[in-house]
Amino acid sequence: VNQSINYNLSRKEQLEREARRPLTHSHYSPLNVTVNSIPCILFWAKRIMIKFKNHTQLDLTEKTFGVHATVDFGDSNCSEDSAVLSLKFGDIDNLKGLVIRFLLTTSYYQLSVQNWFSLHRLQLLYNHSVQATFNATRIYAPSSYSYHCDRVNSLQRYDALLIPSSANDVLKLWEVTFIDFQV
Repeated sequence: VNQSINYNLSRKEQLEREARRPLTHSHYSPLNVTVNSIPCILFWAKRIMIKFKNHTQLDLTEKTFGVHATVDFGDSNCSEDSAVLSLKFGDIDNLKGLVIRFLLTTSYYQLSVQNWFSLHRLQLLYNHSVQATFNATRIYAPSSYSYHCDRVNSLQRYDALLIPSSANDVLKLWEVTFIDFQV
């Protein structure tokens, strides 16, 4: 009985501390790409992290979502059979003109009688050229729904969903992780 009382008190203290903590980026709205005022891409992640070579890991979450977001997604676009979500971050640390680009495709499947979208590729650009391309073969859902995953990354130790598109050694220099990813 004594242990459960101590547990409840410590749990109560923990909840009170969490209530006093300022809201974090997990409460931000998703990015909303529209065409003719109709949403075509909604994107959200609790955390976006990228690392190049031996540099410090960059957390791009605050630059992507929320009140003080600086990401430019104006180059994003949608058509009937494809969509591009382009997140232009500009100059961050040693990465000049950093862009993360999601290439999505849509296909109609007769068996389900509906369109499905898939994240076909993820590209990382800096210095105005594509530096790395990852295939995303297992990220798909019916077009009227969203895809959600706790962790989408390029790290083989975590059962990567972002697979290098070639055996190019440059791809091994990049680490990309999305926590609580939804598109």
